Amino acid sequence: MTRWSPLAIGIVALGCVLTGASRSSAQGPYYPLPAWDQTLPADTRFVRVFFQEVCVNNRCAQLAQAILDRETGLVWERSPSSLVMNWRIAQGHCATAVHASRMGWRLPTVAELTSLLDPSVDFGVRLPPGHPFLNISGETHYWTATPDETSAAFHFTVDVDHPQVGSVSDSDGFFAWCVRGGAK
Repeated sequence: MTRWSPLAIGIVALGCVLTGASRSSAQGPYYPLPAWDQTLPADTRFVRVFFQEVCVNNRCAQLAQAILDRETGLVWERSPSSLVMNWRIAQGHCATAVHASRMGWRLPTVAELTSLLDPSVDFGVRLPPGHPFLNISGETHYWTATPDETSAAFHFTVDVDHPQVGSVSDSDGFFAWCVRGGAK
């Protein structure tokens, strides 16, 4: 049987801390790794993050600026832009967005944006019941970063009201819903 000295145990523990080798540091203190193969209920799937303090008449509140999707590991704007914009402006809007002092936002891919949709919802915005998002506009499309390979001037959009993906001209006007994380 091998006996470990307290010094050896301390060196191994320090190495794990410095390299992030422990299971808890790899997952974060509260959130498990993304689970694309799981379906989580909205109350546990979505976590409000990136809080910003807002004060009115000496009363302050912490407002969530973004939502962590525990199924995908992506962080979404809690309230997407309500301005109609062409694709280039939408891309720039996300690239320069700042929410609770956080940068690094971008347009989502088709796969990422459609991962939010719940096909079991019969009508209206097809997000899971109890979702925490605000100002989601039905009967419109949201831009994605996914280009239409058949034309350099077209990108795909996602209609969250009638789960449809469509290729449209970059000069058309739709909304932007920015995301952080994931592979791009």
